[in-house]
Amino acid sequence: MDIGYVAGTASPFGAQQSRTEKGLAMRANDVNGLALFTSDGGNQISFSVNEIWWTDGSTHGTGNPPCLQTPLEEAGVDLGVMWVAAPDDVSYERAARLRCN
Repeated sequence: MDIGYVAGTASPFGAQQSRTEKGLAMRANDVNGLALFTSDGGNQISFSVNEIWWTDGSTHGTGNPPCLQTPLEEAGVDLGVMWVAAPDDVSYERAARLRCN
């Protein structure tokens, strides 16, 4: 077994499982790929459409999900979200994957 794998998954900075939140997402503009997500429970997360892994039925890819092509048009999505721990006791939520509904 690789010692790097063991250390990576055992540390607070290592691999984690994401949770799925249902809600609405929209591409904010055509300039920088910023997308905004609001879960059904009111949680809000921003992410880049240029970097997100996505699936839409039988197709999938990385970057530019088909349901977020048009700026300011909301789409129903399932967003995989996980907490990321950083130094100095700072943590934040990050979008890890997206499924177009």
